[in-house]
Amino acid sequence: MALEHLLSYAEATGLDADEVKVKVRDKLRSDFLRGVCYEYLTTYLDATGLNLMDDLKLSEDEVQRWYENYSNLWHAKEMEKLTGVWPKQECIDGVFYMTKEMAEKGMDLWRVYINHLGVKPSFEKTMEAYQFVLGDENPWDYGALREITELTGVDIPEDLVQRKYSSIIKDVFSEGTEGFHIWNRMSSASARMKKLFDVTGINANISEELVQEAYHRLLSDKLYLNVETMETLYEVTNMKYDVPEAEAQKIIKSLLLKGDAEHIVVLKKILQTEPEFSYEEVQEAYSTALGNCFDVTKRIRAIKDFTDVKPSEMVAIEGYTRHKSCCFSGYTTFASAWKEISGVGIPEEVAHKYLDSLLNRNF
Repeated sequence: MALEHLLSYAEATGLDADEVKVKVRDKLRSDFLRGVCYEYLTTYLDATGLNLMDDLKLSEDEVQRWYENYSNLWHAKEMEKLTGVWPKQECIDGVFYMTKEMAEKGMDLWRVYINHLGVKPSFEKTMEAYQFVLGDENPWDYGALREITELTGVDIPEDLVQRKYSSIIKDVFSEGTEGFHIWNRMSSASARMKKLFDVTGINANISEELVQEAYHRLLSDKLYLNVETMETLYEVTNMKYDVPEAEAQKIIKSLLLKGDAEHIVVLKKILQTEPEFSYEEVQEAYSTALGNCFDVTKRIRAIKDFTDVKPSEMVAIEGYTRHKSCCFSGYTTFASAWKEISGVGIPEEVAHKYLDSLLNRNF
């Protein structure tokens, strides 16, 4: 509706032209105060030739109210040109909100507004964003923390990170702390703490009592030794498992005697001890590993690499007779590795005997 059309309408109907312009002005002013979109405003301003500040007699507070009601600052620069008024920081903060999707997928919306308008959220608003990402409603996704720091220049608050660490570790012992429950909870908790540590670089300042309890529970699991979880706990807390030296050696030796040498490297770091093994204990470890039908080659290599002690000739020959494999390829792989480690080849009699046993099996 162009201004000349309004004036033609006034002339045709006998209405006073000034009265028509006043009504249009009042309508536009009313629409402005209730926060109509920028595009609507500029369409009417272009059509009528009215000026926002002079003709509509808007105050600075009323322009600020438009920013608040419109709740979209994309055209803030253009509106500033029309009114000379820039939105207050409280209003700017309104576009820097957080959602779970943003915490998971990234802060693209913040990046767009910062780049387009050259503004940043206030310190208080930035703290709210950090609190959201580190809150109970967001247990896994911490990548947004790094983006918030990059976009705002405000460091991740260590007290919030420590609070999150404490929340994660306390949840482990809240219920179901035996058997599979403690294994499952600690695995989940360590993965979450590792993510948080990787993003923030902040070590967890968890109570020593809780950390020691976690180590104790994990090492007490008779079914599964969750070394990865213990290693993560050590990395994020920088706290060793504090037991007497004799107990530390006992734990390490129990692993060796189970043929589980590959995990000793991790545990010696967590226990901060240097393992000591007798020749007899290493031979016993080889014998134990040979009796295990799972990952035998991997286990015996780990024992050799860790102790640098070869199997005795007696244990070496015993190995060829004790190891069981249901196929030629499986035994061939073992025999080749065992010869390399022990320096003793398979006796011809044993080789024929094992070949006959494989050929006589009913598959």
